Amino acid sequence: MKDDLRSYLLDAIRRVEAGGVKSPSGSHIAGIFNKAAKGFEKEVRSYVSRLLQICGLDFERDVRAAVKGQRFAKLTLGNCLAAIKQASALKQTLVTASMPGGWKVDAFLESLRKVNDAWVQLKHGDEVGPPVLLSQMKSMLKLLPLISS
Repeated sequence: MKDDLRSYLLDAIRRVEAGGVKSPSGSHIAGIFNKAAKGFEKEVRSYVSRLLQICGLDFERDVRAAVKGQRFAKLTLGNCLAAIKQASALKQTLVTASMPGGWKVDAFLESLRKVNDAWVQLKHGDEVGPPVLLSQMKSMLKLLPLISS
């Protein structure tokens, strides 16, 4: 999935920057972003699974309450953020040491939050400008190799 998502993001970014994705409402780029975000969410969920394992945390016992009781297989990107925050609260040293690419926990979470915020706005029917969507696709592309196994 990672390589497919990476290729998809690279192509989408190239097309958007070249002006090849235009629609009066921005719906084309919104659709492209939505597809990318769905794949990215799956990769983040896999990263969270590995992080919990590294930290010796049990999702059901240690984290599920922090994600509003959501089952692991159904975690949204926002739930994954909450799971990482909970893991950090319980095992700060291990989570900090396990951050991809040497990122600080807060900076990593902030990057994920920005992607999630744009996606939530789209899902709720709010207008999100193409520059914001392009920026967040670039963020996904930057984070993808760091979170993928």
